[in-house]
Amino acid sequence: MKTTNFSFIILLVMTLFIITCKKEKNAEVNCKEIKVGMVGATADTAYIYFSYDTNGKLIKTDMGSGYYFTYSHETNKITAKYYVLNAINYTDVYSLNAQGLATSSTHIIGTNTAPQSTSTYEYDGDGYLLKKTLILTSDANDIEETNYNYDGGNLTSIELSHTKTGYSYSSETTYDYYMDKLNKSTVAPFYLGKISKNLQKTVSVIALGITVTSVHAYELDGNGNVKKDILTIGSSVTYQCPTYQCN
Repeated sequence: MKTTNFSFIILLVMTLFIITCKKEKNAEVNCKEIKVGMVGATADTAYIYFSYDTNGKLIKTDMGSGYYFTYSHETNKITAKYYVLNAINYTDVYSLNAQGLATSSTHIIGTNTAPQSTSTYEYDGDGYLLKKTLILTSDANDIEETNYNYDGGNLTSIELSHTKTGYSYSSETTYDYYMDKLNKSTVAPFYLGKISKNLQKTVSVIALGITVTSVHAYELDGNGNVKKDILTIGSSVTYQCPTYQCN
């Protein structure tokens, strides 16, 4: 179950990276994010590289050192595979509705053929994800439910509960936003619903009686686009700096 959450977190982290290209006069400029540099307080640098097909769909997210995601797109299905040290770690297969939104998925570990878990997804009339329900294949009583709440087009909280025989766990994540700064991410997992319209200011996770809060600050260009995302968690500061390719 942890790998499924990791995949989702990875996919949720992508929504924070914002296009920084300028628009040409009387022309629409299309920009694709191709790299994000992440620099910590020790000046160590890591990168995430994004690759696209000829239709502009994301087909690979590469973290380096043999860690990467691949995405294959079909009319009613998206297959996402995660590799660790160049070996398949798990596969998520999403079934899509006519609007291109995932209605269900299977999570397969390694080279197995049978899924370890299945998930279903529910949306509101505007295309925002409202609920995800994950059930472990080997135990129908092992259920993880995640509810998503919104206000004014922004995700305000995520409530997760995990129950199985003799065990229960819950967590809550809350979000605050810069209402004067738009979220222009182009690498978000849009098959899981609309993304928040504004840039995140704070993210607080409450679990097991512990609260961890992260704070985002942004450097903007003259057009209000983000050049740098400065993420602070306690005494730790990380800088996320995207690079783009524009036509």
